[in-house]
Amino acid sequence: MVHSTKDGMSERLSVRFPAERVEQNNEFARLAGMSRSDNLRKAIEEKNEPTPAERIVFLSHAVSAKQLEINEAMDASLRDGLAER
Repeated sequence: MVHSTKDGMSERLSVRFPAERVEQNNEFARLAGMSRSDNLRKAIEEKNEPTPAERIVFLSHAVSAKQLEINEAMDASLRDGLAER
């Protein structure tokens, strides 16, 4: 069950984990010198970040769409004023 309450600019999120996962998080946080909350926050942020491959695909699609738009505009301008033979 997840509860979320707003507190200013941040929100509180409550999530249940198996005991072994909690202990694993505690150990990782201790070794990294961070709080348990910060360790979980960092893990969630990293999980939700797009991978470099996903970024490349997104940018490739964006560039392709822009290039198609430019090509179509160029084709239209080249046809202006030209008579068909």
